[in-house]
Amino acid sequence: MLHKFTPTSGLLIRQVEQRLAPWRSMQRRAPAMGWLRTIRGALGMSARQLAQRLGVSRQGLADLERREREGAVTLAALSKAADALGCDLVYAIVPRSELGSLIEAQARARASDEVKRIVHTMRLEDQEAPSEETERLILERTADLLSRSRRKLWEVKPTVKAGAPGKRLYTSKGRESATP
Repeated sequence: MLHKFTPTSGLLIRQVEQRLAPWRSMQRRAPAMGWLRTIRGALGMSARQLAQRLGVSRQGLADLERREREGAVTLAALSKAADALGCDLVYAIVPRSELGSLIEAQARARASDEVKRIVHTMRLEDQEAPSEETERLILERTADLLSRSRRKLWEVKPTVKAGAPGKRLYTSKGRESATP
């Protein structure tokens, strides 16, 4: 690993990873019917009964359960419904890999983009570097980026799209996205 973080940032990463540990092993998919309908059914509570507890119509509850299934429900509405079911809403953002790995991958992607732009320019000038040298430069730049402020790793730089003068696209990891 290429981590050159400060003791404070390393401690913060370890503390966050420790808090995330129980979440990493949990199933991350909601039941097909959604949690509200699943828990309501397991409790033997009818839609009418839960609607009354929430102070909404049966149609309002049906809309809430649909929005949950579609991923369009607000946390406030879900929390209120969970409370009416005698449950707590538990919310977490769980990284797909360890935080240190995410930081390192971002630094490497940024370094790779920077070095490949330089290599491309060199190639145009008939000064192409061997692939081993390119990889060495990427590793060196990755280490350099990791030794600096992590905040700068996540900046999205505007680029001008070819063939569209004046139109700016914001790219991340070399991928184009819609204009803001």
